[in-house]
Amino acid sequence: MFDEIIRNWQDTIYPIVFMVSIPCLASLLARYLSDRFGASIEEEKLAFVAEQLNCSAYKVFCVSGARWNIERERIDCDFKEYLQCLRIPYYVRGFIADVMATLDSNDSGS
Repeated sequence: MFDEIIRNWQDTIYPIVFMVSIPCLASLLARYLSDRFGASIEEEKLAFVAEQLNCSAYKVFCVSGARWNIERERIDCDFKEYLQCLRIPYYVRGFIADVMATLDSNDSGS
């Protein structure tokens, strides 16, 4: 009888583990894809804004940092991190959103 319980437990545990692992793997895949391709969208927006303002990405960092009263050393450090990891800080993302909204309102007003 004990052997039968063990055997039934083994037959039951594998489907349970399988059913639990599928959502976990899907979540990890979604996070990976978001990190991998989400950054490229932000980078494209940064490049677009820099092109529209006729300046470099570094200048966009400096201007957006000045709007938030961010120290120059931190801006430089954040820009180096951007070059290494493609992480765009909150103040640059906010500036990009403001510029994009302004450009969109100018386009819809024309």
